[in-house]
Amino acid sequence: MSTEQLHWFRKPGTNSPKDKGTFNPVFELLDYPIVAGRADEIFFADAEVSLTYEDALDRVAKFAGILRAVHEPAPPFLVIDDGLRPVTLILAMLAALRLGSCVVLGSKGLKPGEKKTAPVLRPADGVDQPDQPAAEDEPSGNGDAAAQTAAKAGMHTGTRKIWSHFEGTELLADGPESKPLDAGGLMKESAFKHAAAAEIGPGREVLRLDGVSLSAAESLNAVEMFLSR
Repeated sequence: MSTEQLHWFRKPGTNSPKDKGTFNPVFELLDYPIVAGRADEIFFADAEVSLTYEDALDRVAKFAGILRAVHEPAPPFLVIDDGLRPVTLILAMLAALRLGSCVVLGSKGLKPGEKKTAPVLRPADGVDQPDQPAAEDEPSGNGDAAAQTAAKAGMHTGTRKIWSHFEGTELLADGPESKPLDAGGLMKESAFKHAAAAEIGPGREVLRLDGVSLSAAESLNAVEMFLSR
């Protein structure tokens, strides 16, 4: 996607000729489509699960809020280990991008000093990630107007019994030596608030894929590649 097509929070050149502007990849991929009336369209689907834009934003914003709460103010990195279900990988990646954190995939991504304290999301030891239903247990009852309001606020206000898609995973909030937290359990706790999309510059590093660094502007094509797998 060209930077000319982005929906900027602050347009380039606003404050000075060198001002690169600010946007957020997740706002581009989730919030804006919802505002445009696509809340009930399918954002992600595979053989196991199907998520609408609204459902995906709900989970992404919630996990982003958890990351921000357990590693205040927000972690510079989130390491995502191998073995996660595709839907969990996508949601975790977008949650970190929503905060402006750098997502690290692959063993080559971190320097020793960074690796010591970077949060890690991984499959829980000895726990298989459960099969999950393709359909939600209950409809939300929210119309497009409610979805638009939720997207603009960076949070989801509907109530429903849903799978978080983080079941069977654990979060090590302060690096690989920290105490594992049940990520699926955290997603069910009401104390954690949904996080709004952070304003980040298009040149900020937000992805490391097997040691290859990608900027926020470059991340859109990378995420779309994961979605199309």
